[in-house]
Amino acid sequence: MAKLPFIVEPKAKPVLVRIGNDEIGIFEIERRGYLSVAEKTFVDGFTSSSDSLRNIVRLSSDISNTTKLSREDAYKALMNVMGGNIQTKTEKEISVKFSTQIADLTAGMAEMQSKRLLAIATVLIQSRVSSEWTLDDTLDLDPELLDQLGDLYELEESKTKPEAQTADEDVKEILKK
Repeated sequence: MAKLPFIVEPKAKPVLVRIGNDEIGIFEIERRGYLSVAEKTFVDGFTSSSDSLRNIVRLSSDISNTTKLSREDAYKALMNVMGGNIQTKTEKEISVKFSTQIADLTAGMAEMQSKRLLAIATVLIQSRVSSEWTLDDTLDLDPELLDQLGDLYELEESKTKPEAQTADEDVKEILKK
């Protein structure tokens, strides 16, 4: 792989972090403090076909037309209902009247989140552990590993700086799990 002729080298150096626990196994993966363009594009492409946002907008519009709420207020009420934060009379009415559509929307969003975790785990392992890793390999992983890789992805996406863990910190992390 070609390297850029940096005049100033990047300050943050990758560190190895441990994923897993004694029950499901432990492996090390590079923590860089950022996502590569390829990693971000892979995950975004994997989940971009989701109709969730379009369905939320469509249902908000239906709620607006039925209840005479503005589209913005209908959207806010729908988000409250979907989040289980039903406080007003209008939100209660929406939760009853549109229960089937809300349930379908919630299920679709849960499915999209599952697909996103599969994409995250696959691309992180492919790009940072083994280029031979496939989606089929990811399907055989313990769900806890998927969750931990998802947490790593979120840290990398937020550009949180990696810090080297000492051996004592590694032991404490493992014991907590």
